[in-house]
Amino acid sequence: GLPVLIVPLKSLTAVKSIEVNHSLILEVCSRWGVNGILAFSSMTVEENASVHARMFADPIGIPEDPATGSAGGALGAYLVKNGVVEVGPTTEVVIEQGYEIDRPSRILVQVFSDDDTIKSVKVGGQVVMVAEGKVMC
Repeated sequence: GLPVLIVPLKSLTAVKSIEVNHSLILEVCSRWGVNGILAFSSMTVEENASVHARMFADPIGIPEDPATGSAGGALGAYLVKNGVVEVGPTTEVVIEQGYEIDRPSRILVQVFSDDDTIKSVKVGGQVVMVAEGKVMC
């Protein structure tokens, strides 16, 4: 996936109350060579979610993404690697995202590991069509 800067926050309130400064996001992303900043907390809105996240990807033209699969995979691996979630051979993580922009989503991430080594990551979820069109060449 795309390189992202993952920022853990202590509370759901902290994630929900982020005041977005798009020029600062562009500056930080340029400095660290990433395409976005993903802030998260292990406190959630929904009881069966693992984390609540917000993704800001100004460098690629997305002020706030309601559901970021590529960043979700990176976040799942981060959560396993840092022991934020209970880890097993197959660890399932549910990421809730998009609540602050009225487009709530749930991303399912499966992290497959052996001892302390992450072997693979799968990302999935359901989608809702919001637009359809054709490209005319």
